Formats: sequence, structure tokens, C-alpha cells
Amino acid sequence: MPILISLLFLSAVTDLSMKDAPYTPDEESTYECFDCGTVVHATTGTTCPDCGSDMRNRGTPIE
Repeated sequence: MPILISLLFLSAVTDLSMKDAPYTPDEESTYECFDCGTVVHATTGTTCPDCGSDMRNRGTPIE
């Protein structure tokens, strides 16, 4: 029984800590370039201003 309770607790903690960034399109987010690592604050993160590569929202975990 203690193992089952531990597994349930671990599952609940994992679910809480692995949430995606909230969807708030009107607010600025922090974006990071996949290639050169440039960090910008913007409302959208389409391409890097330095190298033209794709950007990722830093609030979204990489799994």
C-alpha cells in the first residue's frame, strides 16, 4: 500500500511541474533561439533577429 501512495503522489507532483506556458497571446514572453541562443522578449517568437533560426518559448518545457 505505501508504494501505491508514493506512486500516486509522484504522479501528481510530476503533472503539476510539467505544465506548458499559459496561452496569453497579448502578453510578452521570453523566446530563445535554437541555434545561437539569443534571448528576446516579444509577443511572438517566429525567427531569431540575429541568425534567422526558429525560436522557442522558454516557458514551455523541452521534454
